[in-house]
Amino acid sequence: MLKKVIRGWNAAPGAPKNWNPERDGDCGALPIRVFPPKALNGSVRLQFCESAWEPTPQELEWLNAGGQVVLRVVGWQVPVALYCEPPPQPDIDMGVE
Repeated sequence: MLKKVIRGWNAAPGAPKNWNPERDGDCGALPIRVFPPKALNGSVRLQFCESAWEPTPQELEWLNAGGQVVLRVVGWQVPVALYCEPPPQPDIDMGVE
């Protein structure tokens, strides 16, 4: 999967603490939507973070042939969701409320 810039992104975390590129590989920033946005300054509790991904041509072939999307979570994680959203429409506000 290819990371994408998600509509309304308001944060872009990079590598976790103690990340070692030689041991762990490259880790760039990931544009995310944090909701509610006030969670970024710690004034309210974080409800969720979202990132956007696009299948590669090879992955699209696999999906079209009956393959599946797999969600891998490193370590223990609270419940997650995986879904699709429609492409952006030029006449719709792209911000996050």
